[in-house]
Amino acid sequence: MWHYLNKGISTPIAIGIILILVILVGGFTWWQYSEIRKDEADIPEIDISEKEEIILGTDPFNSTYIIDGNPVTLENGTAEKEILPGSATKIRTSIFGEPVWGDINSDDVDDAVLLLTHDPGGSGTFYYITAAIKTSKGYRGANTILIGDRIAPKDTHVDKDGFIRHNYADRASWEPFSVKPWIGKTKYLRIEEGSLKELPEIALPEETAATLVEKNWGGCIPDMCSELTVNILDGRDGVWFVEAIYEGMRDDSVQAQRKIARVHYVDKAWKLGEIVLTEYRCQPGRGQQEFSSELCI
Repeated sequence: MWHYLNKGISTPIAIGIILILVILVGGFTWWQYSEIRKDEADIPEIDISEKEEIILGTDPFNSTYIIDGNPVTLENGTAEKEILPGSATKIRTSIFGEPVWGDINSDDVDDAVLLLTHDPGGSGTFYYITAAIKTSKGYRGANTILIGDRIAPKDTHVDKDGFIRHNYADRASWEPFSVKPWIGKTKYLRIEEGSLKELPEIALPEETAATLVEKNWGGCIPDMCSELTVNILDGRDGVWFVEAIYEGMRDDSVQAQRKIARVHYVDKAWKLGEIVLTEYRCQPGRGQQEFSSELCI
């Protein structure tokens, strides 16, 4: 511009030329930006479901599952992760047994139901049940439902309506892990809105438990004992136990007696089942002063 001014072009004309050039350059720049935005608008948005397809597995042994809110990706049925960088202790997850096949989401395609063992690095081995849902592009691993710690899995079934049933053995809630699992239990599950959910079980009412004890074992009449306490124990997976403690017994050797029995829900009615534990607390000088299966003398 200074070149033109030096040749005698007046200042107003020079300013006008500058304004025209600014407008032309600005207009060209806006046209370029508009074309870029137009091109971007022509690019289709990626559907969320397509993003999820990236983590789909080729089969149930090579899929990603959710354990306690965290994704765990299996490779050939196993996964390992260091608890801390450089730590020798690892979190290990693996498939237990073989998957059971059946249509669990009503799309006429068989899906896989499987058990996972999850060892977080301590003394426990936790069993989870989960599913790998078959899609057109691979297998989508579901969330997991905890079965228990150091239980004994038995068998899994998928019925024609997509309901999942897993049978296993466990201990009573008051027993240590050194006791071999012996109580048969069942978990009932199904897929709802893409998630694996456990079906609720019928709960044993406290009033019913007290009635069952008094009807089958008797209450505390004056010439038998001074107090009867009935407690509901456990209740996991529809397996219920009742505890009855008879205090102040009118006996020369036994001061208190404790019984635990299983309760069954059969034909829409609660029934007291087999006694699984009987213990005694003795009168002073007649034996143990804490509950034990040993007889008082």
